[in-house]
Amino acid sequence: MQDTYLIIGLAQEDYAVPIEHVLGLLKYDPDALSRPFGAESKINGFLAHQGSVIPVKDLRLALGLPSMADETQEVIQTLDARKQDHINWLDELESSVRENRPFRLTTDPHACKFGKWYDNIRSTPDNINQFTNGNGTLDGILHAFDQPHTRIHALAVQVGQLVAEGQQDQAIKVIERTRNGDLHTMINLFDRARSLVSSLRRTLLLVLEHDGEGMGLLIDQVSNLRTLTDDDMQSITADSNLIKCMALPNPSAPPIAIVDVEALYDSAKAVAA
Repeated sequence: MQDTYLIIGLAQEDYAVPIEHVLGLLKYDPDALSRPFGAESKINGFLAHQGSVIPVKDLRLALGLPSMADETQEVIQTLDARKQDHINWLDELESSVRENRPFRLTTDPHACKFGKWYDNIRSTPDNINQFTNGNGTLDGILHAFDQPHTRIHALAVQVGQLVAEGQQDQAIKVIERTRNGDLHTMINLFDRARSLVSSLRRTLLLVLEHDGEGMGLLIDQVSNLRTLTDDDMQSITADSNLIKCMALPNPSAPPIAIVDVEALYDSAKAVAA
């Protein structure tokens, strides 16, 4: 036996919903929801759709994952913090020259907080895709950080040599050129990345139907349609009762979690009623 499923993306993992339950895919407007008091743990709210009111449930939260909004905010906060780190780094380098004291911060571009974060993102294609959401412009911004970031940290060695030679004034000039050059470039890259992350990481609303009742399901993205057979289904224990089973159509790829639509409806019935 075989069935057709809509493959959806959720926190960089694949999930499958039987196509027979799918009514449509919409842009998600959180302002269009009415939010019932005390129902946050069950559903996000209710939405008017085609003459009826349907409950809306965030599949991320239902599965114990952070919401898209929370995850996006964490990325933005990280970008803001790492930008400020490098403004502070260069300020401290200048202060160490003016006050004639050793510079104690790292000169290794891989050892600072941004360097560690940056190297981790670039370590695998999956990590890059998770950050960029497959967007080529954001991927280009990510790669553009490499050279100015490396040069900024190398500056501390150059400045140290100038100070050792008694050329403090020249060292200050070099720092100022970097502030107007590589640091300015990095600040622009951070700001552009921040803006794109905010605009790209948008939640979608998948409208479902089960036994004549509608439901909205908040997801990250839709991948494709896929036919799965009984032989693809694996007896793998899932962490959530909202996952019916796991499908493994490709042994060399991660399994696909089959969403239990009936369990989703049951989890919202108490509120929807």
